[in-house]
Amino acid sequence: ARTFGFMKDIGELEKMGLGSGGRLNNFILIGEDGVLNTELRFEKEFSRHKILDLFGDLYLLGKPIFGEIDAFMTGHSDNHNLLREILKEGII
Repeated sequence: ARTFGFMKDIGELEKMGLGSGGRLNNFILIGEDGVLNTELRFEKEFSRHKILDLFGDLYLLGKPIFGEIDAFMTGHSDNHNLLREILKEGII
């Protein structure tokens, strides 16, 4: 599941030095009318990417997690805040 971004954010991302490794064949570009540069490879590819992001971020804890996580429209910063909270509370 490829990463994705919005056409309206491209300039700002470039100014911040982000997205420089992206190429059109491994990046889904979204405009006002939908996907601009490619066909989706999977059903619910956007959701699949977000799930992989969450799993990857949680893996940074270095320990298994047993439980249930409900996530809605999260990103890396949300995931990292969750990690900080888990560590602060001594849950793991």
